[in-house]
Amino acid sequence: MVFDQGIGVSASRKTRAATTKQVAASRPTETPLESQLKQEITVGIKRRLGLDESDKVPAEVQGLVDSAAREVVENSIATGVMQELESVARRLARWDAEPAAARSFWDLELLHEAEYLAAKKKALQAAGFSSEEAMRLLVAEVTAGGSASA
Repeated sequence: MVFDQGIGVSASRKTRAATTKQVAASRPTETPLESQLKQEITVGIKRRLGLDESDKVPAEVQGLVDSAAREVVENSIATGVMQELESVARRLARWDAEPAAARSFWDLELLHEAEYLAAKKKALQAAGFSSEEAMRLLVAEVTAGGSASA
């Protein structure tokens, strides 16, 4: 446990927070969920520290709150993307078993979108991004509604 300004913070948590800050710095805005999480966590932290409602949380603690809220949102987005991916994989498995006449236009569009995203991830990795960073960028793009290969 590392003690910085009297606050006990695990070294691994500080490292994860720094990494999350670096990746999330590319995100231009925070989501409503992230804002709500930060607000509610900050209220709880103030109560635990014995601060008044109008008092500011120490900057390092607020940085941890911001990082934790961002991490929760990113993880929930990644979980949602993985659930969609599993759904698509099941649908594509059924699609392969169906006659060609039964396949819908949307399945083909989805297949093209998946191929486009896979190619884009490879390009990001070729440009020097790690697999995780590339995936986070793609998740951010998809959640912002801007992925489509159109």
